[in-house]
Amino acid sequence: GGGMCMVCFRYFLELIGHGPEFDAVKVIILEPLFLLFGLMLTTIYLEKMERGGLFDKLRDSLDDPVNWKRSAKIMAMSTIGSAAVMNDSVVLIFSGVVVDLCVRHKVANSLPYLL
Repeated sequence: GGGMCMVCFRYFLELIGHGPEFDAVKVIILEPLFLLFGLMLTTIYLEKMERGGLFDKLRDSLDDPVNWKRSAKIMAMSTIGSAAVMNDSVVLIFSGVVVDLCVRHKVANSLPYLL
């Protein structure tokens, strides 16, 4: 919200002639976007093509019928994963697994688990 408001305000200032020249294309750094896009494609490929592999084992290890135990396991595994590898990778890997667990246990709101 705040970043978009800043961009609109600077654009408005430029329109009325009181602001600095603004070129958004020069500001965007493309390497992180390419990295995240590649990570998303790799995650989708591994999740859809590999049966009985990493994602299924991860899903089975985090599965628990008790809500607070399942939440504690998700928090512990994401903490260990974030300490070991990039946080972006952990978020991309865990989001699909967490949503699948929430669907499996018919959780009405999966947002607390995703946070």
